[in-house]
Amino acid sequence: MADGPTDDLDYEIGYARPPVAHQFQKGSPSPNPRGRPRGSRNQKSWVRQIAAEVREYVEAGQRRRASTLELVLLAVRNAAARGDPRALNLYDYLTGEDASEQSSIPKGVFIVREAMTEEEWQIKYNPNYQR
Repeated sequence: MADGPTDDLDYEIGYARPPVAHQFQKGSPSPNPRGRPRGSRNQKSWVRQIAAEVREYVEAGQRRRASTLELVLLAVRNAAARGDPRALNLYDYLTGEDASEQSSIPKGVFIVREAMTEEEWQIKYNPNYQR
């Protein structure tokens, strides 16, 4: 008896199920003998290195030092403060905040048809109001 997928008579060839003759054979040389070189870097490691680099810049006539990531965040924040909607969305995304969730105070305009005191308003519009 043979071991492996040939034991199953209902073995179907398809996605991620190659024919038995084309499967990797045990004991044969690796199809990738050198493999991934030690110390090779991917995109994530490049981004982390560049973001951590310290740069010098001049602000209000003084030399200062900050990481590239800090400088990018400052530039995005300044663009958002100038009113750039794309920069505001990016800043919210990068800081993990949502502009609509920053304040628990409801915002909007309240239009009153006639002048009335707070107590008069409560009596008229709040059925649960008790004096």
